[in-house]
Amino acid sequence: PGRTGGVAWDRRDPNRLYYCKPVEGGDGKSGAFTLSLETGEETLLKTFSGSAGAWVISQDNKYLLIKEYFPEAPLERRTMVHLLSLDGKEDIVLDPKGQIHQLWFTKLPDHSVEFEYEHGGFKPGEYPEGNFMMKKDGTITCIYGGEATWAGHRAHSPSGKLMCPIGRLQVVNKLTGAIT
Repeated sequence: PGRTGGVAWDRRDPNRLYYCKPVEGGDGKSGAFTLSLETGEETLLKTFSGSAGAWVISQDNKYLLIKEYFPEAPLERRTMVHLLSLDGKEDIVLDPKGQIHQLWFTKLPDHSVEFEYEHGGFKPGEYPEGNFMMKKDGTITCIYGGEATWAGHRAHSPSGKLMCPIGRLQVVNKLTGAIT
């Protein structure tokens, strides 16, 4: 398949990969693809106008999480989040209202996603600091941190309700903000 923007393994079919890459002749567009490791067949699932990268598949194997990046757009429109349906239902497109860095499913059963805003190279105050959760209705909530405090890489509990930030041995309840 050539150069890809992230790869995710199907949770039910060990012979299927999902990934994003530039679309041939797509004039800068990118696509989400699936590849059968058994047959070598590559299938285009969706085309994006920006630069798309696959992140992870939801715990229930219903969605492929994709971050679409628009480098020339104003800061508040640089990233879109896609929950690409893998079971034939409608895709969900979410607007995090800014350029985001890491992107993960929370592991909660509602398919909410977790991210932090990109702050490297930007001026203080251009983005809120912390870790954020966005639900499928587009609601964004700060789940950890704030000014000069954010988790960066973190471990998620199997239930999705808790996280443990790197660098700090503490457990954060993502639903209440309680720290233990």
